Amino acid sequence: QQFKSHMNHESWQERLVQSSSESPTDVHLAEPDFLWFGITERMKESSCLLFHTLRTKPVKEVPHERVVKCSPTSWWTGEHRREVRRREPADYAVWRTANAIFDVRVLRMIHGLKENLNG
Repeated sequence: QQFKSHMNHESWQERLVQSSSESPTDVHLAEPDFLWFGITERMKESSCLLFHTLRTKPVKEVPHERVVKCSPTSWWTGEHRREVRRREPADYAVWRTANAIFDVRVLRMIHGLKENLNG
């Protein structure tokens, strides 16, 4: 039955809007596969967008188990460092593109929230 419900042509966003009277944390309302990403330098916005997308309340505190410490680069060789410099332009291009997509998603979220507040 769950498979059949995803076979129709309405988008998961439309299903979320249509079912606004249901609990906002109903798991069956979320699309089973969707693309979401966060920007490390914009983690507060990223978290807000994720909670908004999932229609759930944010957690009061990030669980300690979810915090990952970055490993030091002291073990890198000169070859490792040269490879990072060689790949940097592509990494930066992906980062810029991700930020542009992210900006659009945040603006859409803000616009939707303003519409909801204005009635």
